[in-house]
Amino acid sequence: MKLFLSTTLIFIISFSFGQVSNKISIGTVDSVYSQILKENREIWVYVPESAKNNPKQKYPVIYLLDGDNYFHSFTGEVSHLSEVNGNAIIPDMIVIGIVNTNRGRDLTTSYDSLSNYKPNGGAELFTSFIEKELIPYVESHYSTAPYRMLVGHSLGGLFVTNTLLKHTSLFNSYLALDPSFDWDKKKLLLESKSIMANDKFENKSFFLGGSSLCTESNNEFETVLKSNAPPSLNWTSKYYNEDSHGSVPLIGSYDGLRFIFKFYKRPSFVKMTDSSANILSTHYENLSKKMGFTIYPPEDLILGLAWRCRALDKKYDMAYSFLKLAEKYYPESADVYSALGDLFSDKGEAEKSKKYFEKAQQLTTTEEKAK
Repeated sequence: MKLFLSTTLIFIISFSFGQVSNKISIGTVDSVYSQILKENREIWVYVPESAKNNPKQKYPVIYLLDGDNYFHSFTGEVSHLSEVNGNAIIPDMIVIGIVNTNRGRDLTTSYDSLSNYKPNGGAELFTSFIEKELIPYVESHYSTAPYRMLVGHSLGGLFVTNTLLKHTSLFNSYLALDPSFDWDKKKLLLESKSIMANDKFENKSFFLGGSSLCTESNNEFETVLKSNAPPSLNWTSKYYNEDSHGSVPLIGSYDGLRFIFKFYKRPSFVKMTDSSANILSTHYENLSKKMGFTIYPPEDLILGLAWRCRALDKKYDMAYSFLKLAEKYYPESADVYSALGDLFSDKGEAEKSKKYFEKAQQLTTTEEKAK
């Protein structure tokens, strides 16, 4: 498989003052040559801001259909829900926007001779490209965790539903917005009942968002879900009667992300207690089980809570419990040992404080030499 890598910045806003140019970028352009589709496929890639400070961190991946239409708005939602204002409502995630070359060919799930799309019915071939070429490429070139989501609108929503039904294991969660279930005389819709009844959908999540345009067919699929979906499938549906087919992706994707990751939001710790550090640790242990890979509390979060206990509340035992967590999860961090040094300095324990500051200095020196 021939692969091509580009580092072109996208969505750049430039402000020129003489020779000075400031740029704001939200992603890069990359590409994969597909032997299956016999063409070059462009992808737009968003990597979380947190990756700059923690290059070893691995991230779940969202594969966004019609990426050239929805990349800007969708990555904004992901950033806001995961990072902005310390939300942590959903995890930090990589977004792969799949740019179209022939939308009608790739996203339609069966051949319809009466359709104006020529060619059409290529969803299975496109799924093969995603499974055998795109996903392996992304996972070999980016810092990915073993959790994947597929998102699509209209024909993309039809493709998402087809993937859920016929390639269930390919993704962990599925977000379908106003799917075009009327395609080919509702062929997929008619097939869905028997498929749904014969698959366990273990640990899979599905969100169906609809506008007034596709109400009838969306209601039909919702009926299939209610009657035939096994209890193991985590699903819900939501309708937006005040939104059009074109506007529903923005609000639908927001609600879909919140539904799929409703278990993710971390404790707020409005009031600290002796068990706060244990609550934080247990929360991330549960997240790890839900997501299928190990997730640690962010280092800056733990250190911030420890600082709050030490500097603001003067509750040194609580601060120490957080810092022991930090030491457990980040044993090579100079910042952790520096914080421990500060704690024991405040407590008047000079020998312990000195030991931790020396450890912090050793780690700092080692890190500098490694650069």
